[in-house]
Formats: sequence, C-alpha cells, structure tokens
Amino acid sequence: MGYLLTIIVNINTPLKRWVNLSLNKRNKRGQFMKKLLTVIIATIVVFPTMLLSQSNGKIAGTVLNEEGAPLGGANVIIEETSYGSASDEDGKYYILDVPVGTHTVRVDYIGYKSVTVKNVKVSESLTTTLNLSLEVSALEGEVVEIVADRPIINTSATNTTRLIDKDVIQNMVIRGVENIVSIQTGAVAVGGGLYVRGSRSGDMAYYVDGVYTVNPFTLGNTGVVSNNAMEQISFQSGGFDAQHGNSNGGVVNTTTRTGGEALSMGAEYVQDLGAGATTDKDELHSYGYNLMSFNLGGPLGGNLRYFGSFERISMDDASPSTSYYPTMTRTTGDSAFGATAEATGASAELTDADWRKVEWSGDTAADTALVYSNYQRLYGAKENAGLTRDAINANLVFDSKMFSVKVGGAFTSKDSRGDLGESIMNSQGDYPYSYTLLNAVNTPWYESATQSMYANFTLRLGSTSFAKVNLSSYNYSREYGDNRHKANVLDYGKLGVTGNEELIAVGRNPLPIEDFAYFSNFGGVYNEYRINDIGYIGARADYLNQMGDHEIKTGFEWRKHTIRSYTLSQPMELAEGYDKASQSGQSTTDVDWLYTLYRNAYTDNIGYDLQGKTSDSHNETTGATAPGEPVILGAYVQDKMELDDLVLNIGLRYDSFNFGSEKPKSWNDIHLKNGRIDHVASEYSTVDAYTYLSPRIGVAFPVTDKTVLHAQYGKFVQHPILNRLYLSDS
Repeated sequence: MGYLLTIIVNINTPLKRWVNLSLNKRNKRGQFMKKLLTVIIATIVVFPTMLLSQSNGKIAGTVLNEEGAPLGGANVIIEETSYGSASDEDGKYYILDVPVGTHTVRVDYIGYKSVTVKNVKVSESLTTTLNLSLEVSALEGEVVEIVADRPIINTSATNTTRLIDKDVIQNMVIRGVENIVSIQTGAVAVGGGLYVRGSRSGDMAYYVDGVYTVNPFTLGNTGVVSNNAMEQISFQSGGFDAQHGNSNGGVVNTTTRTGGEALSMGAEYVQDLGAGATTDKDELHSYGYNLMSFNLGGPLGGNLRYFGSFERISMDDASPSTSYYPTMTRTTGDSAFGATAEATGASAELTDADWRKVEWSGDTAADTALVYSNYQRLYGAKENAGLTRDAINANLVFDSKMFSVKVGGAFTSKDSRGDLGESIMNSQGDYPYSYTLLNAVNTPWYESATQSMYANFTLRLGSTSFAKVNLSSYNYSREYGDNRHKANVLDYGKLGVTGNEELIAVGRNPLPIEDFAYFSNFGGVYNEYRINDIGYIGARADYLNQMGDHEIKTGFEWRKHTIRSYTLSQPMELAEGYDKASQSGQSTTDVDWLYTLYRNAYTDNIGYDLQGKTSDSHNETTGATAPGEPVILGAYVQDKMELDDLVLNIGLRYDSFNFGSEKPKSWNDIHLKNGRIDHVASEYSTVDAYTYLSPRIGVAFPVTDKTVLHAQYGKFVQHPILNRLYLSDS
C-alpha cells in the first residue's frame, strides 16, 4: 500500500491562475519531430484541395419566441469559432461538424434579446439538443446569459455510450484510457486488457483523433495519451452504428485537446510515498512512482491554434502487488565453477534453514551450485522491475468558414525491465517472478515505441452538409530479450562473453534451484529474443447531409498494414551449434546448416530472414519471408432519424479483409525439398479476401431526461489475431 503526492499547476493567461495541492491515496524522438513537422508543412502546402476530418458532433434545436412560435432566420453561432447556422421557417437549426468540447452558443434575432448559452457540451458523433427561447427586447443590445446543464443522458445515442470529459479526467487519480474506461458500466480491465460485456480484450477498437491504434498482429491497444492532453473519451459498449467496424466488443475514441483563443499551460507532478521493500506487509511501501506532465496551447495568429503536451512516468516496480516476493543473499565470490566449500568453510546441508545447495554431475569435478543465505519474503518494490514511459502529443488547427484543418501526431516510448507486456501504459502482469529469488539483477529488457501522424480536413458544403477525409500513418515497434546481450543473439549462450560468467557450458544456464522450483539461478540468461515492427497507412472519407430530421451519412475507411515479426525462442541454441561446428569443421556459412540451426532454435520470422535481417520477399534458400501486408477496407451508409420521442438509426456496412497470406492446396499434402517447404510443389496460393455485409439498426426511446430505452440489431465482424495467419517456413 502507498500514497501519491500530487501537485497540479494550471495557468490560463491572462486571467486565470490557480495551484492545487492534494494528497491522494495511491490505489529516434528527434526523428519523429522532423517527420511531424514535414507532415504539418506538407498538409498546409500540398493538401488544401483535399478533404480531411476530426472527431466532431452536432448542435441542434429550435428557436422560439415567448409565445412558443418558431422564429425563422435567427442566427445561431458558436462564439470564438467560424461555426454557425440560421433557423428555418419552423425555427429549427443545425450546426454540423462542431469540435468535441465545451462551447458558448449565441443566438441573435432582430427585435429580441440576444441569448448566450455557456457550457454547451459537444460529444463525438452525437447531437447536443439546445432549444432556445427569445424575449422581446426593449433596448437594443440586451443580452441574456444562460449556463447550460450537462444532460445526464444524451438521448441521440442509439446504444450505450459513455462520455468522459476533460474536467472529469483531470480530477481522476487513475491514468490511461483503459483504466478510465474500465470504471464505466459493462467494462473491466485485467492485465492491461479491457473486457466489455464478456468479450475478449482483443475485440476492442481504439482510436486517437481518428488514428486506429490497435496492433493487428496481437489485437492489443498500443496508443497512449496523457490525461492532461485528453479532451474527451467516447466509449461505446457494443451495438454501434454502421460507421464503426472491425470490432466485436466496444469502441473507444480519444479526442485530444486543441489550443484556445488565449495562451494556456499546465504542469503536474505526482510522486508516491513510502519506504523500500521490507518484510512487514503492513508497512507503507513506495514503488518509485513518478509522473511529470506539461502542456501548452494557444493562438498563433489569425485562425491558427496549437496544442502540445509531454508526460513522463517512471516506476521502480511496474507490476506492484500486495503479495510478497522471495529473495536470498548471494555469497560474494561464488561462481558456477567456484569452490563453495572453500568460501564457507564447509558444505551446507539441504536441511539447513539458512543455506541452500544443489550439486550436479558435469565434465568438471568442481561443478557446484552457488550458496545463498538470508531467505526473506519481501513486500514492496521488486528489484529491476521498473519502467520509464514518455508520451508526446501535439496538434495544429486552422479554422475558417469554408474549411478547417487539423494536423498532429503522437510519440510514445517505453523502456522497462521485466515488464514484457505490449501495453505501453499498463503492466500486463507478466513480470517473470522466477527471477526474484536469485537472479533479479538480470531481469529481461524491453523497449517499445509508437509513432502516429494524421492530417484532417473538413470542407463545409453549406449549412446542412459537409465532407471530410482523414489521412493517417501509424507505427508500433518493440524489442525484448536478455538485458546484457539484447540483439546480439549469438552471445546469449557463448562462454567468455561478459555477463555469461555463470554459464556451466556453452548454451547452458546455471541449473535452477531445486528447493525453489522454477526459480532462475544467478547469472541465468533470458533465453528468448523478439522484435516487432508493425505499421500502416490509412485513409477515411465521410459525407454527411442533414435533410430535415434525417441525418444521412456515408463513407469508407482503408488501411494497408505492414507486419514484421521475428521471434528466436531459444537463442542459446545458436552458441551451442556454432561450438559444435567449430569442433567438427562444419562450415558456418553453409545455407543448409544455418537453416537447420535457426529452425532448431525455434525461429519464427515474418518479414525477416532467419538471422533477423529485414526481408521483403520469400527466399526458400535462406528461409526469408515477405512481411504480412493485410488490407482492411470498410464502407457504410446510414440514416439517423431524430424525433422528439424516437431516434432511429438504420445502416448497412461492407467489410473486406484481404490478408495476403498464403496457403498450400492441401495442408495434408506438404512437399519438402532440402528440409524446406517446397512452395511450388505444395501449390501455395494467396488466400482470397473475406467480405461481409452487416445490417445495423439502433433505436432509442427517450422516456425522461434521465431514462432512455435502447434496442439494437446488427451483425458485427472482426478479423482474427493476425499472428495466427502468417507462418514462416521454419
């Protein structure tokens, strides 16, 4: 158990300054910035004739006079923006494509008092209803100010949609999209994954400003946004409309903040309190949690605004637990080939409570296990179990009456020891506890990073229609293995290499301690190496037309992924193979020998050759394979009819999953040549694309402002985990 000390400083010039001190209970960067700057410049210079998009909603309602008669021709505008509309002869108005966030709406009509409504909340893809009543004005320029109450339920949603605004997010102790969504009804987070209404964690679709952030190879979310950079989180727990696809669980869309009309900045520092690891489970323990966050936004002149944020989280233990972990003290000077009896004066018995010893038979008569003492069960932060995670988000917005542009990007990096989970924000509970007893100094090493860039442009085609296009690119990479050797896989099992002093033979780790089953002995090498490089380029286009009570919407989305994955399950086998080759005179450049060696080390390579070099095509001789290049395509059309007592959404979606993977004519008739799969004789061919038509119907019956009945019917499809579709020959 621990506590968090939180210091938050926000400055909103020129009027607002406040400091809040609270005690809460704990429960490549340069290359990226160059790429981001290039996209920003290219978007502004090259793309002005293109149509791009962002996360927006709609404000609609009726303008009436004091007697309840409609006022046609009233001007309804959103202050400090170029958004606005005029009411029709029935007093109805629609303001489309309004950015997510809090706005001030003003309505003007000749001969009537102007009305200003503050605190109007707009949510992604939903309608904010704002009915306005005007009074006759005795004096010119009279203004009535109203502060709107946020409705408890948005009645325009035809499914269960949870909206979490920045005011709520910034007052939360918990961090990260998954953790915030997990406290919503119908969702729970376990081990870094989010489960919605009984679905699998891989059934979720995650977006950040329209950028899809799911790793298709594992279906895990890899996107990270600082809490202080979030404008709103929209969470749909199933039953979503036709514009959302490739998800069987839920849809989470995070909209980031944008700059305002005045300079604003904020800073936050969080540190946990407590002591280091002790044997007292009731003591207050620190896990070394530190968070530093800074954000800055404001105008750049004219219609141009900017926003940026940086956040760093570091932890001494990324997998905190209320349970104990075992440790022992190693006797100084011992080694696998050392004489334990000489160091201690006598051999220790296995029954001795303070010492543990294991003997084995080997080529060297002096082979002996290490001797340890002072067995303890500790509570608190584990040794070499921490992480450091950085997150940068930035965007630039240009807004005019005819069109708006938003370009931006995000960069995250994670460097950790022991935490091998894909989630960049959360530990997934896969810390290797077998290292805590004797080998904590050598817990595995893990690095990962994400880079995303997007360009959004909206063209307003009148007061009742607009067109949008989103262009995006995304990349996720990770690498992990032994902390001493990292990518030098030939050193994992080699004698004489720094860090391998405790190996008992070529390719052989020190034996595990029998009295503590499955615990790694001191000096043991983490016998696995893995690297992934997965990305995509994507485009999305949408068109919306408001025709009376009908919101007609159509669009498509397209993503082409490039998947590279390399796993060497037993790299210590390589050193043993090279050692035997040196003794037998076997040529280590022979392609057949290399293929057999890496195959026996259980190599799985997609977009790499067997030695871990990138490859763009299949090569039967070297075992190289082409990267996976799945193409995901979706298109939809829907009609959302919004009446006072009924909201009906009817749509149809088309999905195409073209994985580009290959298969033999028959899995029962595989032909081999020189120990390799013969693709020609086995009649390998590309798998056909999978296509689906999915009807979607959603109904909402607003009973009161606190009660809405929802009903949905739909067909939902999602591609499988792609690591099951791409296989290497080895």
